[in-house]
Amino acid sequence: MTRVKEAKVTEARINVARELYKPAAARASLLYFIMNYLNKIHPMYQFSLKGGAGEALKQRLSNLTDSITSSVFQYTTRGLFECDKLTYSAQLTFQVGEKDVIFCMILLMNKEINPAELPCPTSCDISNHSWGGLKSLCSMEEFWNLDRDIEGSAKRWKKFVESECPEKEKLPQEWKNKTCPETVHNEGPEAGPHDVRHQERLGSTYVIGRSLDFALSFEESGPATPMFFILSPGVDPLKDVEKHGKRLGYTFDNKNFHNVSLEVVARQALHLAARSGHWVILQNIHLVACWLGTLEKLQEQHAEGSHENFRVFVSAEPSSSPESHIIPQGILENSIKITNEPPSGMQAKLHKALDNFSQDTLEMCVRENTFKSILFALCYFHAVVAERRKSYPFNTGDLTISISVLYNYLEANPKVHVFLFYSVPG
Repeated sequence: MTRVKEAKVTEARINVARELYKPAAARASLLYFIMNYLNKIHPMYQFSLKGGAGEALKQRLSNLTDSITSSVFQYTTRGLFECDKLTYSAQLTFQVGEKDVIFCMILLMNKEINPAELPCPTSCDISNHSWGGLKSLCSMEEFWNLDRDIEGSAKRWKKFVESECPEKEKLPQEWKNKTCPETVHNEGPEAGPHDVRHQERLGSTYVIGRSLDFALSFEESGPATPMFFILSPGVDPLKDVEKHGKRLGYTFDNKNFHNVSLEVVARQALHLAARSGHWVILQNIHLVACWLGTLEKLQEQHAEGSHENFRVFVSAEPSSSPESHIIPQGILENSIKITNEPPSGMQAKLHKALDNFSQDTLEMCVRENTFKSILFALCYFHAVVAERRKSYPFNTGDLTISISVLYNYLEANPKVHVFLFYSVPG
């Protein structure tokens, strides 16, 4: 009887603890299902989540929830194309933020109204589409009479809409304590991407797009977890693999770094690498559709019992449509997926360009200050032409070659005082 009583007491304690941890579990569940539905956007998006303290429980739960959210966000976004990251961020924001369903529908379905039925005041200088959206927004209690206020104070609202970054400005008059982004969505077409992100909901970590350090992603890989590079035009992500391998002692000269063709040769290389702890690169696996089933089985075979330093790096182009998708789900789910597209926006592109160069690179030239200044100017120029690219897709290779030319010129001409560097990549 004593053991039965103890079991009941233990069960009651477990139930209490389980209830306390439910918020963190609910967030983890929500994130998983958002991530799981991404394959409906593109079949390459196959993810799998396989499966520390000392603080007050409330704070620990908050930290645990934030950590889960941040980790899953980073894990997922590094494998998404730039055009789909906003969709994922929006889903995360709406569901984590627990927005009202009607409110979300208004954002998504605001429509242009008939000017004859509900004309937009000429003083407001707002399109019929935006005016229709505002009228829909005014059906919510939080925004009652917003349309009348805009009509009565047209100059103030026009100044707000035409400001450099309206989504970061406070709304005019008594609306200043209201959330700005929803209104910006309806008034300013240029503010579209920013309002969805809701920086105040999730923080700048989920808004500012910086390129991930390859070394950090590599730390998450293992014998059973290959790294899968989803290729983009003009980008060679495997250069990062070679650079990191050289730092750790994995090179072609040491015969522990294998960049091999597929099928029979790849099978032999995988067996050797699994035994000896080597690295293997398998490029463009989408070109050998008939062998992908074998590759999946080989990865499963080497997932257990292989050398702890064994690593596999795979690359493939994304399919143009779901019907032409050929990469097995098992390969995608068990891999760390990484895309290497240029981000959108000048600031993000400039950061991305600068991230290509380490501190050692910045200090390698005899004319260090001059080299740093011109390197920054080149990165800025690269960000501008990449953001505006129309006739030519400038890529990272163009930038790094330009920096090499710059370095060689300065090294060979240490006494040059006036230097004009005109870079014409490609």
